[in-house]
Amino acid sequence: MGKSNTTPLTNQKLKTMELILLPFYLLAKKYSRYIFLILCLLSGTAMYGQKIQSSLLETWTNNAWLNSIKQTNSYDVNGYLTQTLSQQWDIATLSW
Repeated sequence: MGKSNTTPLTNQKLKTMELILLPFYLLAKKYSRYIFLILCLLSGTAMYGQKIQSSLLETWTNNAWLNSIKQTNSYDVNGYLTQTLSQQWDIATLSW
């Protein structure tokens, strides 16, 4: 086995890191609602005008991701949504 190139964090290094990160943490804590709202608005505008063919919702159960709901969309030649098919995963048969 070779020597590890990592150095242990000393108390001084930890204090320096805390001093650097503390203002960012305080800002994020104070403005978390606004940051969340801005991120939602940005993601909403980024998705507007895009034709989402399908989406899949999964749930974390017993340390594994399991299918939950699948939605499939159909569009006309002009790009307008014409049909939405929503399906729920059947755990017993492992099918939609």
